[in-house]
Amino acid sequence: MAGYVAAAGFQPTPWTLLGRLRSCADDERRGLLDELALAYWPPIYWFCRRAGSNHQDAEELAQSFFADKIVRQRLFERADPERGRLRTLVRASLKRHVIDHWRSTSVAERNGAVGGTHDGPLAGAIDRSADQLDAAFDREWAAAKLDSAIRDAERYFIARELDRHWRAFEMRYLQPLNTGAAPPPLQRVAETCGFASAADAAAAVQVVRKRVHTLLRESVAVSVPPAEVDDEYEHLRASLRLARSGFR
Repeated sequence: MAGYVAAAGFQPTPWTLLGRLRSCADDERRGLLDELALAYWPPIYWFCRRAGSNHQDAEELAQSFFADKIVRQRLFERADPERGRLRTLVRASLKRHVIDHWRSTSVAERNGAVGGTHDGPLAGAIDRSADQLDAAFDREWAAAKLDSAIRDAERYFIARELDRHWRAFEMRYLQPLNTGAAPPPLQRVAETCGFASAADAAAAVQVVRKRVHTLLRESVAVSVPPAEVDDEYEHLRASLRLARSGFR
């Protein structure tokens, strides 16, 4: 990826970070925008793909959204925690951006400014499939948050020299999640990871699972008004069941 996206990933997007955008210098603003771009690139890119764009067009459309809405129009700086959730603000702005893009493309083609016929969807088609696109955005948003929580949890346990806790979690949950295979018996996990018993291995896995869920909830809490944390967390879990049905 080029431009405002340096790498794949999903970092927390606290309202305090958004507040800093309103008063920081240009150099710091670019760094903060990079953090937010990392957070929202996966769902934005896949929204564009599911709206009908191929890989290259989706990347270009996502980049234009960052350049126009986020950088030039200062979407994040204008965000207000008292007026709703950051996820829905980004999603609604993205939907308008995609519709405007296809409308301008269609007009240009009718006027002969663009050769050939563009194979993307018309704005009306996007309107008709709005619920499906919203759900797709939310699934990618939830999956990206889970990926980030898993990476943060791995760093947490390794830094505390609890590597075998993490290896047990990988064996019991992550590898089956990624491969579709059945989870290995806890006794095998215990023997492989150096636990005295299957019960000890199960307890270690549970500790990691709780940490992952704590990180997920924290990532929600920093991006919605306090009164909406519970609802947003339940929405994340529902979206996550669709995106990663093996994770419970």
